[in-house]
Amino acid sequence: MHYIIFIIKKGFIMATKTKQPLTSKQRTNRIIITAVIVTVALLIASIGGAIAYSKYLNDGGASRRLISFKTDHYKVNNSMLTYFYFTDAYNYYQNYGAYMSYMAPSQQAPDMTSSLSAQYYDYGTDSGTPQTWHEYLLNMTLSNVQGYLFYAEEAHENNFKCELDKLVNEYIDNLKKDAKSNGLSLNEHLEKFYGNTVKEKDVRAALELQYYANEYLNSVQEDLKSKLTEDDFNNYIKNNADTVNMIDYYSFSFETEIPEDMSQEDKDKADEANKTAAAALEEALNASEDKVATFKEWVSTYLTEQNNLKDEPLSEDDLKTEIETKTTETTNKTKDEKSEFSLWAFEDGRSAGEVKNINEATAKHVVYLLTNPTHIDDDPTKNVRHILITADEYGSDEKAKAKAEEVLEEYRNGKEKSEDAFDAIAEKYNEDGSSFYENVTKGTMVETFDAWIFDEAREVGDTDIVKTEYGYHVMYFSGDGVPTWKSNAQSSLVEEKLTALGEELQAKYEEELVVDQDNLLKIPDALPASAFSEPKETLGGGTTAPAETDPAETNADDTSDTSDTTSADTTEDTAA
Repeated sequence: MHYIIFIIKKGFIMATKTKQPLTSKQRTNRIIITAVIVTVALLIASIGGAIAYSKYLNDGGASRRLISFKTDHYKVNNSMLTYFYFTDAYNYYQNYGAYMSYMAPSQQAPDMTSSLSAQYYDYGTDSGTPQTWHEYLLNMTLSNVQGYLFYAEEAHENNFKCELDKLVNEYIDNLKKDAKSNGLSLNEHLEKFYGNTVKEKDVRAALELQYYANEYLNSVQEDLKSKLTEDDFNNYIKNNADTVNMIDYYSFSFETEIPEDMSQEDKDKADEANKTAAAALEEALNASEDKVATFKEWVSTYLTEQNNLKDEPLSEDDLKTEIETKTTETTNKTKDEKSEFSLWAFEDGRSAGEVKNINEATAKHVVYLLTNPTHIDDDPTKNVRHILITADEYGSDEKAKAKAEEVLEEYRNGKEKSEDAFDAIAEKYNEDGSSFYENVTKGTMVETFDAWIFDEAREVGDTDIVKTEYGYHVMYFSGDGVPTWKSNAQSSLVEEKLTALGEELQAKYEEELVVDQDNLLKIPDALPASAFSEPKETLGGGTTAPAETDPAETNADDTSDTSDTTSADTTEDTAA
């Protein structure tokens, strides 16, 4: 059996490797669950395009009566599953749309509004098993849904309580606000993005299951984290030496591009020239007491002299940039078994200030200055609170900025200047799904946000306004978190324990899981074309902070088929 880990990301500021934050659609209480889920025979292995999906696209009543998943206390009908599936598909498209053709073995990006059962994710050339885009995307959703059910069952068994109604109502309020801003009722808005089988009641039922499972998982994660011991951390360092231990160094490469038609004589001359220059830098460093200053000065002079010899020298600004780039220290570099320098630098007994000159290729000689031998990354992480104010919410960038200034003044003029006081204000105004970020490692947040919290002059209690591409952030600095290595260790150790827990839940609940294969085949295989008619609109989710709901429209448009809504059998057991 195959287990898949999906990690929760709350909020939208967390950046990817390219420092891109999560999309605005993910802003409000992100509900992707960390779950260990089983890929079993029930998953659609071959759907094809023969099913007449359109006959199931009615007012939702028939779809709502079709139960696709069921455990002892919970069930998921086809309207709920359609909501889960389309939401996952929209997220996938929004995150990877430009790269979908590169990600698929078929090299074919799908038309999301046409039958995905007729478009191939994998032709099966290598695997021997063709797979359509519908199968690929729906299988991900089915795996997620199994995870929700397993964790919800475990939460139910442990009599877990949470503010379920509050969480669901906040999300529904956001959907209503989005709908109203586009001149639509909520169910009209849902029909635009999910077709006419998904109504408010179905979204609520889906969210009740999803949030309940997710909140239970969050509590488990926090409990696991709190129970980690020093022995756990010491063993982590011991067992992960190659990824935990790091070095810092400077390096400069003397190299000449070698064209294919270059004569051996010219290669030898180029190699000798670079060898001589590298030896000169090595000698200068070994003779210096302040090796870093010598390195920077020597390299700067060398690059300037070389630039003066060029037929088309760099401009003064470009030369300055090149010098800054090539005299920047490389920090927190882990061991590379294929690198001669790395193997040397990680040897026992190395000390700061040692120099290594390596002939790495023809006409390429590299001089390394080791500044910090083997160590763990003990730079502190940061804890920060913020209140996000957006132009979407207040009508313009100017108004959002003014509101952020007003919120900051409300805090600064308050009777109490504390983290709790700031948090209370965040409850009123924050548009992000989370106001508190704990143990943030450097480079995790978007650039301006990251720069503010990692400013060396930052002190506990500092407040300010930081602008990002997502709006204005009223900031409160809570202080340092745990060392970076420890934060990474916590994440790894907790994930390991969650994997083990998932295996336990798999064994515990798989026998009670009932799946109706026929009903799975009736899930629509194309997203509504109306969802893509206006690209700037949010695809199937709220983008703003919870709003006060107009009582007149709370359920005004949700009058169809109220008798056959199917959700958790024991919704009352899950509410706080």
